[in-house]
Amino acid sequence: LMAQVTFAQSDIPRHEMSTGYSFLLPNRDGWIASFSERVNARIWIKAEAGGNYRKRDLPDGTHPDFIHSILAGPEFKLSKGSKLVPWVHILVGITMNNYAEQDLGTSSVSVFTSSQKTEVRFGFQPGGGVDYYLTPRLGVRFGADYRRAASGYTGNNFFRMQTGVVVRFGR
Repeated sequence: LMAQVTFAQSDIPRHEMSTGYSFLLPNRDGWIASFSERVNARIWIKAEAGGNYRKRDLPDGTHPDFIHSILAGPEFKLSKGSKLVPWVHILVGITMNNYAEQDLGTSSVSVFTSSQKTEVRFGFQPGGGVDYYLTPRLGVRFGADYRRAASGYTGNNFFRMQTGVVVRFGR
């Protein structure tokens, strides 16, 4: 019986890598990369990293504003062995937001300056999407996520869309 279960899962590759473009609202372009390992035909464990960037105009000039994330958790494939594979995931981890904050000068004349700040927050990110396989091992991915980046009693909400390629390998 155990041999039968093992052989029944062998037609699905064991590992999956994905990379592509992501758009994080409000107005941040970026990248996303993930690695997943199959637990069984429908359950995978996923690790994901990403970065989204924009320029912010302040009175003293243009400053970088970016968010990086490192998240992991379960991913559920809603279909197995077909060309179209819907999926959902629930990821948790950290987000790092680096941004410029405007400071008010201390002289009698108001002078605007800014300083770079970095916040590390807990990230919670449920999402989903669909993979369309062009070959049994190479496909295109489309997805969307909701992200809550929280620290203490405060937090930020983000919405992210992604597109890219997905490659399956290994047995």
